[in-house]
Amino acid sequence: MKASALNTDSNTGLTFKVKALGVLVFMLGYLFFLVQDAPARLLTRWLPSDLAVNGVSGTVWHGQIDAVRWRGSDVGTVSWDVTFSGLMPALAVAFDSPDGPRGKGVIRGWQQAQLFQWQVSVPAAYVVNKLPLIVPVSAQGNVQLRLQHAIVDPRGCQSLSATLNWQDAALGTPLGTVALAQPQVQLNCHEGRLEMALRQQSPYVQITGKGSLAASGEYQFDGRVASGDAMPQAIGRILSTQGNADTQGGRLLRFQGRLAL
Repeated sequence: MKASALNTDSNTGLTFKVKALGVLVFMLGYLFFLVQDAPARLLTRWLPSDLAVNGVSGTVWHGQIDAVRWRGSDVGTVSWDVTFSGLMPALAVAFDSPDGPRGKGVIRGWQQAQLFQWQVSVPAAYVVNKLPLIVPVSAQGNVQLRLQHAIVDPRGCQSLSATLNWQDAALGTPLGTVALAQPQVQLNCHEGRLEMALRQQSPYVQITGKGSLAASGEYQFDGRVASGDAMPQAIGRILSTQGNADTQGGRLLRFQGRLAL
């Protein structure tokens, strides 16, 4: 009788555990189903106050926002997919603004966010309009960013490997047009600041220099500019009065200030 009672108790305990496991699996499956179909509009609750969105569709895993505006600038349409990259959770993002930036890339990582394989193109006119220039300047061409990887945290930029190219570059001024060929900027990070090295060679002008940009918008640039034979004389005369002259006839320049990010 005792053995029979023990077997009954054992069977009862096993049956309870199986039922409890079944309930747990069912609940987890149901929660996964709810999360999988969770509407993308739920994400708007955690957006920064300076980011305005309109026309949210899809789910939290795969969705789209028809119009995004950040600090007065139109970002355009933004879409995303939750996936994996390098065995890490990742967010594949694409954005497209008719008159502004367009591009795509991946944000991934476990404990620290990483930018991976980003390609971004921005009309040069869009960039120039954001700069605090005293003289009216128009710009032609497209600025293209190719970013292999980057690590950014609240302290600023921690790691970066990227290049910035301005294709078919030209600047229009009241005194004439300056063709810049294809300026190139190499980007990296140091102590939370974005650092850049610029090189530009054309018959109009030669420019080299190094600069930095902090997360707060503070910037500094030290460089050298020299007029070429094709430079409009009026612009060449103005450049000859800027900065300090060096022994090769170029001018040493320094700019510093703060961007309105």
